[in-house]
Amino acid sequence: MRNAFVKQLVKQASANKNIILLTADLGYTVFEDYQKKLPKQFCNVGVAEANMIGIATGLALSGKTVLAYSIASFATLKTVEQIRNDTCVHNAHVIIVGSGSGFSYSNSGPTHHTLEDLAIMRTLPNLTIFFAGRPAGGKMVSGSSFKAKNAGLHPTGKKGRTKSLFQKTKTGFRKARYHKAR
Repeated sequence: MRNAFVKQLVKQASANKNIILLTADLGYTVFEDYQKKLPKQFCNVGVAEANMIGIATGLALSGKTVLAYSIASFATLKTVEQIRNDTCVHNAHVIIVGSGSGFSYSNSGPTHHTLEDLAIMRTLPNLTIFFAGRPAGGKMVSGSSFKAKNAGLHPTGKKGRTKSLFQKTKTGFRKARYHKAR
């Protein structure tokens, strides 16, 4: 899913100079093509995820379309205060991309496990969650994320082959529906 997402991102950013990709010291084996083709649209902020969200929000409020990319636990759990207070409160269009949700980075230990990110992010205002259940979904979700009017969370799989969670359908991607509990 990650490779499909990055391929789509390179295509969209090549056509739109307002798309900026920020990463928190990650993506060395993923973003080389993006960085080579679009060096003025890429910034590695270092091991500073909270700062990355602040930078992304500032850029978004100045008219840029910004993607903030990190391992899912660092992109969401380490930054939840900045996402809420900076991005969501100001309704900034920042696309937060979390790589390797769940136990994808199981060998890296509990700091890299992300089981509660979607639950926590669902409580925030002005945030739309896009989730791809199969590799082709990375392409569909990245397109939908750009069209959203507010912040977006986009968890992706790890690099390499990812098995589909669902069978292929012809219905494409759609926003999740929620039902109120009585």
